[in-house]
Amino acid sequence: MSEQVKKGLITAYSHLLRPLVRVLIRNGVAFGELAEAIKHVYVKSAVADFREEGKRVSGSRIAILTGLTRKDVKRILDAVSTNSEISAQGINRAARVLEGWHQDPEFTGPYGIPLEIPFDGQDISFSLLVRRYSGDMPARAMLDELKRVKAVDESDGKLKPVSRYFISSDLDPENAKYFGEVLHDLAATIEHNFTIDSNTPPRFERWVTNDQLDQVKTDEFHRIASKLGTQYLETLDNWLSANEIADQAAVDTQTNRTRVGIYFFEEINKDGRKNK
Repeated sequence: MSEQVKKGLITAYSHLLRPLVRVLIRNGVAFGELAEAIKHVYVKSAVADFREEGKRVSGSRIAILTGLTRKDVKRILDAVSTNSEISAQGINRAARVLEGWHQDPEFTGPYGIPLEIPFDGQDISFSLLVRRYSGDMPARAMLDELKRVKAVDESDGKLKPVSRYFISSDLDPENAKYFGEVLHDLAATIEHNFTIDSNTPPRFERWVTNDQLDQVKTDEFHRIASKLGTQYLETLDNWLSANEIADQAAVDTQTNRTRVGIYFFEEINKDGRKNK
């Protein structure tokens, strides 16, 4: 691969990750957690997608393909073989502070109930808690963030946690699963079309775009796209329902999972115009 192509891919992935990282930050997922997950994806992809026919992919080859150390590769392969969860060693700093507040004996009272503590002071304080569980993070910035997500209350100069967990949005597990599945299927379609040979038909993938609509016409186009898109998807869904294999027959038959999706996107252009 040329350096120009590699640079183009890194730029494209940086652009792709921007909205994904926004979701992660809103939901308290720290960089270290994502980095660990990406390591697992690299190893799993090397094992599943770059296996030479009839040969097992060695740890050394995985390390060469992925750029990971052999130690990391072995650790991840061991975790996969035992179905271990991805390590949370990069856990969000705010989550670590809340966890310490609920588990550290110095910050809990009878029955393990978290103490109400002052922001600063000679003895037990919020500043000490932050230093112990969040390193060099300024205590004031940490408090502002915990207040923003309504994890901490302040009254009469004392702070108390009202939540044990750092959750900065209402994204539930089912929505998170949907989020990953939809983005995976779109990305896999594009990847398929970029890597197939001339004898393999591409998967359907089309879009329309325009960056010269005012807000009124953008809203009108959204309504048109929603109406026609819904009608189109309902037609496809009716066809799928009429042609799917019955549950009993599917047990002995190879079946395929398919998805066709339509989405609407808009943003303000860098020069102040709205881009959709």
